Amino acid sequence: MKKVWTLAAVVAASGVGCLGGGSKETVVQSFQAKLDSSLTAQERLALLEDGEKLAEMLLQAPGESGGSNSFARLVFGSDSIDGVLKYLDERVNYVISYTENVEDHLAEIVANDENSTPVSEGMSPADSGVTIGKYRRSEEMAQEFQAIYRSAQKYGLSRIDDEQTIAANLGTLGWFISLAMQPKETVFRFGETILPIQESRVGVVQLGRIYSKRRFLGLGEAKLPSIVRISTLVHEARHSDCTGGVTMGQVEALLNQGVVLNPSCGHLHGECPAGHDLAGITACDTHAWGAYAVGAVFSAWVERSCTSCTEKERQASYADALDSISRVVPIEAMLNGEAGLPDMSSSGVISEN
Repeated sequence: MKKVWTLAAVVAASGVGCLGGGSKETVVQSFQAKLDSSLTAQERLALLEDGEKLAEMLLQAPGESGGSNSFARLVFGSDSIDGVLKYLDERVNYVISYTENVEDHLAEIVANDENSTPVSEGMSPADSGVTIGKYRRSEEMAQEFQAIYRSAQKYGLSRIDDEQTIAANLGTLGWFISLAMQPKETVFRFGETILPIQESRVGVVQLGRIYSKRRFLGLGEAKLPSIVRISTLVHEARHSDCTGGVTMGQVEALLNQGVVLNPSCGHLHGECPAGHDLAGITACDTHAWGAYAVGAVFSAWVERSCTSCTEKERQASYADALDSISRVVPIEAMLNGEAGLPDMSSSGVISEN
């Protein structure tokens, strides 16, 4: 669920890229993601810069630039940046800061509770999709959430707590938790904003410290280029898809035992193989067309075909594509067709077992 860069990749991209607060209703206009009030001024500026760059980006249709990046059309469903914007709009809906504990924002809908806060405080039931009038987060639920997070930490499903993670998609984990908590109805609450959790594409993304801040990397201070941050959002968006659906048995195995039986639901990362720089670390795609693969398709398209990008930005995209491709274990099966075409759909629970 997290995109983490190696030191070498950060140095490579930062070296060739550009180095250099509002209300909760602030929106990244290009793909309509709302920004939480917890975001720092630096985080807001970075996101708004990324949104502007996306809106202005000019990409040649896949194949027209002389390359073989026809995968971009299959993944994003379009020959232009409009396809990328639609892809993000469907999968990234709410962005929060690294300072937040996302488990503190999960709440249970209840029919009658004098100590609960009315949903109508900031968002009406019609706007939010919530039909029951109140919500709460009880101590019992808090303990259940903590247990679930502990069992899921191995697969990078918990909140960001390190210096290397650029961003993490926590919405899909919220959906898994909501399934486990049934028949209770679970929502995300951010201040006065209520986000129903009705599908994997709830789209809550948490930024890491490195997303907007300069970091000392041994060779001096550097900041991630906007073009690389955009690729990170593309990567995290893929985690919103539950491709092929999921069974309740698979959800329970993940949350209760920390075992991934269906990585395509949430496109969860697996351990990098022996011989890899990150061998044994859960930081690779072990199935086809996961988050690193989709991110690589975007970055390769930018590197080959972005006519509005500077040479430094295209080089940064090249470094990002190489880093992402290096983490896709079944890359040969994808390139030779054995893995099939990318399935960009998302489904819900398909059976109880």
